[in-house]
Amino acid sequence: MSTTADTQETIRIIESIDHTIPSGVSLARFLRKYNYQDPLDKTKLDNYADMTAGADFFAICAKDPARLGSSFIGLMTAWRNHKMPWTEVYDTTELVSGADLKNGAPLFVDVGGAHGLDTERLLAKHPSLPSDVLVVQDTPEVVAMTPEELDPRVKKMAYDFFTPQLLIGARA
Repeated sequence: MSTTADTQETIRIIESIDHTIPSGVSLARFLRKYNYQDPLDKTKLDNYADMTAGADFFAICAKDPARLGSSFIGLMTAWRNHKMPWTEVYDTTELVSGADLKNGAPLFVDVGGAHGLDTERLLAKHPSLPSDVLVVQDTPEVVAMTPEELDPRVKKMAYDFFTPQLLIGARA
C-alpha cells in the first residue's frame, strides 16, 4: 500500500522530467559547442536556450516558480532523499586530520548545499568540529529556506555559483 510520502516522492520524480529530459536532449549539442569544456561565463550556459530565450537555469526557475521552480525543488528533494551518504564512502578522518581549524579558513564548503545535508553528515562523523569551519552555500532564496534545525555551527552563505569562489583554503 502506498503512503502519502511515497506518492509525493513519485510526483517529485515525475515532475523532474521538466529538467532531466531537456537537459539530456541538449547535452551532446552543448558539450560539442563548447569543445567539451566548462564555459566560465554564465550567459553562455545555453543548454536550455531553445526553450528560454537565453536565460540561465536559475532565472528560468525563478520566472516560473509554480511549475519549474517547484519541480526543480522536487527533483533536488528526491535526489537528497535517495542519495548515498558520501561520508560512508569517503574517509572523512583524512579530511579532518591535520586541518588547521583555528586559522579562520573553512574546512568544508558545500556549494549548492541547499539544506546542509552533506554538511550535517560530516558533522555527525566529527561532532567536535568548531563553529564556522563548515559552510553551506546556495542561492539567496535557498539559503533563506534553510531549516531552523541546521546545526548552528554551520554557516549559511548566499552565493552565485557562476562567480569565483570567495572562500579560499577549504580542504573540501
